[in-house]
Amino acid sequence: AVHGDELYLLTAENAPRYKVIRTPLAKPDLRTATVIVPPSKSVAYSLATARDALYVGLREGVRTRILRVPYQNPAQA
Repeated sequence: AVHGDELYLLTAENAPRYKVIRTPLAKPDLRTATVIVPPSKSVAYSLATARDALYVGLREGVRTRILRVPYQNPAQA
């Protein structure tokens, strides 16, 4: 998923139930990507960008939920 100049990805690297990472779109580098949603007991199975936030689908057993992750404004970081 892409938002602005950032690329958001689901990855299973060191996360058997997946995690969400962010890397610059202009020069993607998975080794230095920032973890946005860390691995947990839930399985991250989808993500979508919207104007206000990144939305991540999480599943734990048969239960599912949507996690809203607001975009971080670099000026506010």
